[in-house]
Amino acid sequence: MLDSFLYSDYILWVLARAGVTFTATLLVIKVFRILWRTFKKETIHKMFIKNVLTAAIWVIGLVLSLSWFPRFTYLAGALIAGSGFVALIIGLAAQESMGNAFNGLFISIFKPFEVGDRIHLVKANITGFVENITIRHTVIRTFVNSRIIIPNSVINQ
Repeated sequence: MLDSFLYSDYILWVLARAGVTFTATLLVIKVFRILWRTFKKETIHKMFIKNVLTAAIWVIGLVLSLSWFPRFTYLAGALIAGSGFVALIIGLAAQESMGNAFNGLFISIFKPFEVGDRIHLVKANITGFVENITIRHTVIRTFVNSRIIIPNSVINQ
């Protein structure tokens, strides 16, 4: 069976389709990166989103390229079905980190405060000026000139 597959014209057709799919994946990534450069300022939040989207495009392109091969059709289906399970495990393992990352993303999108603003965290009894906002935490400089690093999940509470 494998010999007839390897020596038939069908293998050329499968390789051509897989090659076109892989080339299309590369083209989509290039266009995505060109469009991404239109943003004025590259912040840590935008870099995070860019890396996640680039990885997603690579995974989708690789799975589609492999799905053209008859033996990999079942593997591609298993990869797609198993990716949800893997995402669940990673989400549970990194729940706090992912929570901080999503809270940081929400802070950057909705902008309840910006760098330089004076804020007061009631539950933590901290008052100061926002010095830096990252995807994981926010840095506040207090009136006594000390820097306090607070996870974004605490900030959003």
